[in-house]
Amino acid sequence: ERLAKLYGTDKQVSQHRYTNYYSTLFDEDRREQVLNVTEAGILRGSSVHMWVDYFPRANVWGLDVDMHHYREHPNHRTAEHQARMHLLLCCKSQEDVAKHRLVSGSMDLVIDDAGLHSLALQEMLFPLLWPLVKPGGYYVIEDVDPQRGGLAFTENHSGLSPLLRSVLETHSAFMVDSTPGITPSAWSAWQHKMQRKPVEGKRWVASRSVHNSHLLVMRKRNEPRTRE
Repeated sequence: ERLAKLYGTDKQVSQHRYTNYYSTLFDEDRREQVLNVTEAGILRGSSVHMWVDYFPRANVWGLDVDMHHYREHPNHRTAEHQARMHLLLCCKSQEDVAKHRLVSGSMDLVIDDAGLHSLALQEMLFPLLWPLVKPGGYYVIEDVDPQRGGLAFTENHSGLSPLLRSVLETHSAFMVDSTPGITPSAWSAWQHKMQRKPVEGKRWVASRSVHNSHLLVMRKRNEPRTRE
């Protein structure tokens, strides 16, 4: 949380509250064991700066189709940190993945925080980035299906792409609603802020159940389960 505030990422508790869940997965000695992290969708770069500090031994790849908004953070200038951060114009296709030599089975953590957080984009990125995750590693989709509160992944996941549906059924997966603990006044402020930023006429935050602060966490199993 301290690093999220330092670098200004919206993962901090005053916004999406995702730091609660990343710390649950990786705090203590577990973060020392992480060697490779990829985040798709870096905008100004706040999160990739944070990950380089949070995972002290990791190389961090930041992917985006447009680096126009990226800026070097004034709190992040050491040569060692810069050497572990890699920014790539990627990925729209499997050819992009191959061109940048992103290695299958190499990532401890892959995060999809890309673009407008549409279901279509999340499904497009998944077959490109899921193969990068090593057995035991995590694939996290942030701001899941915000217009429906994640229902595409829970109530009717049969409508998802075949690969994504298969992974949900045969690997470890859970959905997180990050809003428990937000006071009514803080929630009203967050909802008001998000309503000032409509996307294609739709609101990011409609209610306490339909909003843009869900995480979908998938952990790759060594051996996928047999489908029930």
